[in-house]
Amino acid sequence: MWTAGDLPWARDNALILDVRSEREYAMGHLPEAINLPHTHIREYIEGVKQLAAGRPVRVLCASGVRSYYAHRVLAQHGFDSATLDGGMFTLVEAVRDLELATGAFQPA
Repeated sequence: MWTAGDLPWARDNALILDVRSEREYAMGHLPEAINLPHTHIREYIEGVKQLAAGRPVRVLCASGVRSYYAHRVLAQHGFDSATLDGGMFTLVEAVRDLELATGAFQPA
């Protein structure tokens, strides 16, 4: 599990995976987060492996439920994975000056 206090480390050292729906992601997300709805994790596990490139994966959703499911799948596939305690709801409350990006995910 990771917490709001771990955000600076996660930004510098991990792949941040936002597993909310595309609509939720578009309404506000961490600028460096990759959007992959939790229902697609198994289907795109090799893509996640390529994006992570050996880095840990830090997973988030709105409240922590969907990210927990995604984390379990990732852990079963050998990823160093952790879910954000309390999700975006907690993160936004804990980090008052948190700047969020809006709009759909744009792959590089």
